[in-house]
Amino acid sequence: MKDNKKGFSLVELIVSFVLLATVSAIICAMLSSGTNLFTRINTRTQLQYKSQVAAVQLQQYLNYCDGGVAVAYPAGDTAKAANSLYIADKSGKKIYAFEYNSTDKMLTFAERAVTVNAGTVVVADASPSPFCNKMSKFGVSFFNVEYSDPPLANAVKYDIIVSDADRTYDKNQIVTFRSKPLLITAPDSGKTLLQTLADEVWGS
Repeated sequence: MKDNKKGFSLVELIVSFVLLATVSAIICAMLSSGTNLFTRINTRTQLQYKSQVAAVQLQQYLNYCDGGVAVAYPAGDTAKAANSLYIADKSGKKIYAFEYNSTDKMLTFAERAVTVNAGTVVVADASPSPFCNKMSKFGVSFFNVEYSDPPLANAVKYDIIVSDADRTYDKNQIVTFRSKPLLITAPDSGKTLLQTLADEVWGS
């Protein structure tokens, strides 16, 4: 009896492999596209969330300001823009220091205790740490502070831009004080801006 069983021809196998490779490539492309889209959306959401959290935390420090604020304006800067901010908590005897390093792309925070001994105001040293741990994964590509009269009478405006590779998210806020706080924009001779603020708030 004759056996009629026969296998696939070489042409059939080649065609099958080509079709399989084509379908696999399409599926991989779709999965890669979906993954990239999810990553972009997730990163954008995290940037927005983290910048919002940082802005809210900074606003809370400003809202509780009962002593004064100090901002460092570069010489000749007519726009009065600064990348450091010091907030005096008179009742709590503390100064909250926010300083931005454009090289490291980092906004740092330090809580500096203030003591008064025999009329001398002493500001304790404190190691700064990254402000808002929720932003540690991303870099702060810009931090700017403005205080002026007018148009921002009795108010501080600040911008925080958080970035990751080619993505950025900008959060700006204007905080209005209940009453105009003491404002220091330049240090006294031989002193730092922070020490000048401390002397003005607790030395008077």
